[in-house]
Amino acid sequence: MKIRLHVCQILFLTSLFILQSCENRPEVKVHIYVASSLEESVRCLNTSYKRLYPKRKVSISVLGSQSARLQIERGAPAGIFISAAKQHIDVLKDLHFIVQSQILASNQVILLTHKNSSVHHLEDLIKTKSLGIAAQVVPIGHYSWRIIEAQSKRDPQFLPQIQKVILSHDLSSKSLKGRALRGEVESVFLYRSDLQQMQSQFREVSLQVSLNDLGRVQLYIALTRRRAQDQVKEADLQWYKLMLSKEGQNCLQAQGIFTN
Repeated sequence: MKIRLHVCQILFLTSLFILQSCENRPEVKVHIYVASSLEESVRCLNTSYKRLYPKRKVSISVLGSQSARLQIERGAPAGIFISAAKQHIDVLKDLHFIVQSQILASNQVILLTHKNSSVHHLEDLIKTKSLGIAAQVVPIGHYSWRIIEAQSKRDPQFLPQIQKVILSHDLSSKSLKGRALRGEVESVFLYRSDLQQMQSQFREVSLQVSLNDLGRVQLYIALTRRRAQDQVKEADLQWYKLMLSKEGQNCLQAQGIFTN
């Protein structure tokens, strides 16, 4: 009887130890910093990731590539960084924040205009009532202004006329998209990945092939760490690999993003 009681006590204490160990186990969390243009694709993939690893937490921060890079530099706990500009990847590599990186896919800057507008070609853009375009310091602005500048070389009067109708110089595609959906601008330069959300109010303006090529944007994915001496977290690596898998490519393609 005493032996049985002793065994029961041991089992009880062992159970308490196991429960306490589970409670003290640190929470597994993946921190993702993603360019605004890829928000929907990342959320699509995250559904699959959560199905595979239901106990893990995932934090998604949607920012312009430059803003995301600056936060990572300042010590933000990012495990994954998806950027619309290689320069931000290169800066973080030089600072030893990036373990590995590669081209993920490519997006396209397109011109959208309200369905009732008189803009049917790029040269008609001077007729628009208002234009939303990003600042040149951010990726979407850089590629949008390349298109404007190319057209200005063909028609020197194009740029002065366009400057009269510009309403904003936003710092992200997310900000531009919100402005357009609120009806603040009649025409706007956005990414092809934004088109699905805009189609009820806007239509795409056809551009010449040479101008389309100027708006092609490479997208990069990087596996990051907070300090040079830190090891890569397994949860981050698994999310990274999933995005590069067929499942991740499907999420990108569903948003109109070109995969390699």
